[in-house]
Amino acid sequence: MEAARIRGLGLSSARAFDEASRTYDAWYEEHLAELLSELKALRKLLRPGLRLDVGVGTGLVAQRLGVEVGVDLSLGMLRRALKRGIAVVKGVGEHLPFREACFDHVVTVATLCFLDDPAGAVKEAWRVVKPGGCFVACFISKESEWGKLYEARRSRGGIYARMRLLAPSEVMELLRKAGFKLGRVAATLSQPPGSGVVEEPSGEVEGRGFVCLEGLKET
Repeated sequence: MEAARIRGLGLSSARAFDEASRTYDAWYEEHLAELLSELKALRKLLRPGLRLDVGVGTGLVAQRLGVEVGVDLSLGMLRRALKRGIAVVKGVGEHLPFREACFDHVVTVATLCFLDDPAGAVKEAWRVVKPGGCFVACFISKESEWGKLYEARRSRGGIYARMRLLAPSEVMELLRKAGFKLGRVAATLSQPPGSGVVEEPSGEVEGRGFVCLEGLKET
């Protein structure tokens, strides 16, 4: 019964992302400055070691960061991530198919907003990361202009229909409740879409559309 329940988690999301996998990277191809800005924020927080990307998608970001392993529920996405050299595993963030404390660091990029249970996914990240490691959670802030833009897309259906954006304070609380100690902050995208400006990451979240928070698992 439990296995059946786990298999059922997020199936509608998986189908939507399967359908979107062929064109998923097109947005970044058209908005290179935004991609480069997000990568700068991620690189500020991501540390060396064996790393897992939860919600790896097509592997576009993971490949550029050198992240070794990715998990996703969408087979369409995983096939593309595999072609980019990522070791991929099918699974959901709320029930990661890995043993305890097997990764040095875990990262998730614009994934928590699509999960049925983001709190459960953060707890799972805590479980699989080694003591002394970290979890980097990156997301579109619902309090930003970018958040308003994405909220407006929900009516279009597809991958946006089930999206529930989070505020930085909400993600901080998820990290604390899971057992993480809040570490560094790297935020970007203070400019509107299409500005063409590559931004340096800031430690301030206000007015930034893309926020990365570091959760530390103490030894």
